[in-house]
Amino acid sequence: MDFAGFFRSQLCVKLPVPTKKYTGQTVIVTGSNVGIGLETARYFVSLDASKVILAVRNTTKGEQAAKSITQSTGRTGVAEVWYLDLT
Repeated sequence: MDFAGFFRSQLCVKLPVPTKKYTGQTVIVTGSNVGIGLETARYFVSLDASKVILAVRNTTKGEQAAKSITQSTGRTGVAEVWYLDLT
């Protein structure tokens, strides 16, 4: 398969999305203050995870993300911000 064929094949791939409940479980999401990380964290909160740790480099932005998640899901005390710098 050439590069163009490989690229085309990747456009049609559907990634599996978790649908089971995460009750009683803790999930850690890195880069969770923006973009895909934020939406991933929000999704795990909506799947009833007991704790979703937002691992971020900027705790101010992380707190804003946690507030946004709480407002959109209605679940308080689930999103927790931790400072994490992997550089």
